Amino acid sequence: MAFTRLPDKPFTVSEYNFSGPGMFRGVGGIMTGAMGAIQGWSALWRFAYAHRLENMFDGEGTAGYFDVSTDPLSQASDRASICLFLRRDLAVAKDRVGASVTAGEVGNLSDRAMTVTPSWWSAAWKSQVGTSASTAAQPGRQLVPNAEAYGTNALTALASVTNVPSALVIDQDRGSFTVDTERTVGGFAESGRIEAGPFAAEITGAAATVWVSALDREPVSASRRLLLTHLTDVQNTGVRYAERARKTLLSWGKLPYLVRVGQADVTLALNAPETYAVYALATNGRRTEKVETKVADGKLAFTAAVAAKDGARMLYEIVRE
Repeated sequence: MAFTRLPDKPFTVSEYNFSGPGMFRGVGGIMTGAMGAIQGWSALWRFAYAHRLENMFDGEGTAGYFDVSTDPLSQASDRASICLFLRRDLAVAKDRVGASVTAGEVGNLSDRAMTVTPSWWSAAWKSQVGTSASTAAQPGRQLVPNAEAYGTNALTALASVTNVPSALVIDQDRGSFTVDTERTVGGFAESGRIEAGPFAAEITGAAATVWVSALDREPVSASRRLLLTHLTDVQNTGVRYAERARKTLLSWGKLPYLVRVGQADVTLALNAPETYAVYALATNGRRTEKVETKVADGKLAFTAAVAAKDGARMLYEIVRE
């Protein structure tokens, strides 16, 4: 989608969603917010908060394809977009690159005439991208002519752009995604370790998106109050699929929600870590339990675990007391 933007024009996304019942939708907020921030887009609209008033107010709606109001996982995921994109925790990319396709060339794209997105679309994670309808030079933007933009060696020619250091790192071999900004740090991994600035977590039991955002104007290491989010998967009770890969949905199921059991052993480099306490939160922000912590190697350490005596946990408040 990023390459459909015309250079130096406002750009909005009228609908986005990592729709249910997908097991990886927990990473949707952090990835979408990061993309919107890097590209400097003007607006993002989540589709949709609710299709019915009942899904907002009666408390009986089950998780479905799109409604955020009945999906606690998507609600929690959205806060990453709010921090990275709306709060601008992640800066707009400095490098700008785009394909140059004149009016006469649009119908002759080498692969699919229905799209202007080239094979090197992954550059959108590093640079502002778009497609120009002109071959004229544009100050501050690297334009790649049609013949090169859609050629087989285009990615090699753009190595200087795609290899630029970034606050966002995608490791395709591990299947991990991390973001490291002053006020939001964390990422996704199917298992193993996530590291981003002052944050680290060892993921076990289930693939998870785990991040920390400062809730004041301070950087994470100096913040007096932070929110840690640990997202695995949320499904309805009795949901049924046709196969283990969960590609064919047979029945949505019913309430209550079930959360995939997993844990993240978290360490956080904070100023005076011994002065912090950690509280597990209900989805409405209410504190449910104080979590055991320790200081290890000068860092605050604790375990974020889904399974708890009072029900599943996804949210934690980290506060200096």
